[in-house]
Amino acid sequence: MYTKLISASLLVLFLFTSCLDTSHRSGSGSAIGVVRYNQETGKKLIYTNVGVLYSTTIETACKDSDCVVFAYAYDYGIPENANSTQTGYLFVSVGQKPVVVDKADVFFEGTDTTILFPGEISLLNPVTQTDNPLCFNYVAGHLFLSSTFTGSEKQEIRWQLFCDTIQTPYKENGEEVYTLYLRALNLDPEEEGNDSVSSLNAYYLGDFSHPFRIAYLSAIDDAWQPTWLFSPVIH
Repeated sequence: MYTKLISASLLVLFLFTSCLDTSHRSGSGSAIGVVRYNQETGKKLIYTNVGVLYSTTIETACKDSDCVVFAYAYDYGIPENANSTQTGYLFVSVGQKPVVVDKADVFFEGTDTTILFPGEISLLNPVTQTDNPLCFNYVAGHLFLSSTFTGSEKQEIRWQLFCDTIQTPYKENGEEVYTLYLRALNLDPEEEGNDSVSSLNAYYLGDFSHPFRIAYLSAIDDAWQPTWLFSPVIH
């Protein structure tokens, strides 16, 4: 999928807090998650990195299966949250329209994932913001990942994640770890730039439950030989 860019300034808007503080009766925060229709409640619930939330704004503005980033406010004292323990979700107020995160392509196939593609570009610092839940998270079967490259915001980039299903996993601390390859293809080679451009995407991994690391292209030499670097292991 050709994904739009979510600028750094937009991400900053949501970074005032990212943790639902249950020690206070009310507060605010930010979250990243997946909208899913829940048959039991008849509502579109948001399964997020801070728990299961419900918002009338997201109910109206988003579709089932949308991946979203949003700022919210909560109040345990309002009637809607009187039975939140029983309902299984917390009612929150969302003032601004949530940002819908693009879903990038994911391929599970038994092929050599290290061969370079035409138009493939190197990445500056993907998988490094693991302490920022809005740039790196694994929620409801989706890997949310912010990746950065040198170029122009006008460039059309196709983001892909590959997993060689016949690979031999390597062992780290006694566990088998699989490698997934993050690829970025420049579909607009005539558009150039020297800016640091970030893009937030969601990759649906489904029930893939193995520990894994992400390999990303850090450099391409004059002989068109790639240098791959690896993320920490993700559980």
